[in-house]
Amino acid sequence: MDVVLLTTDPVRLSWARAVLAAEGIETLVFDEQMSLAEGSIGAFPRRLMVDDRLALRARNLLDEAAQALGETGPISAPPRRNPSGAADGPGSAAGGLAGLVARVLGPRR
Repeated sequence: MDVVLLTTDPVRLSWARAVLAAEGIETLVFDEQMSLAEGSIGAFPRRLMVDDRLALRARNLLDEAAQALGETGPISAPPRRNPSGAADGPGSAAGGLAGLVARVLGPRR
């Protein structure tokens, strides 16, 4: 799973889910319960997640839809970066559980 949108705005989140659903892209919302627990003060953004293989397409769809509504720049979350600085892609070593552990713990010494 990859983050394609970070937002504290529930309306933007709903809009983004509708844009992606219209194109057949399934989404999950992470941190929704955390946002509810913090009292909607906007301290914890919700993460809109899609399958890694669809992340680039989803980002493009969100950015194009936002531009059609008058947004001046991209609204999607940037792609993940691995330690070498290259964007992670499907099947990359930095994806999955091993990649998550590597990102959390940092480089080996």
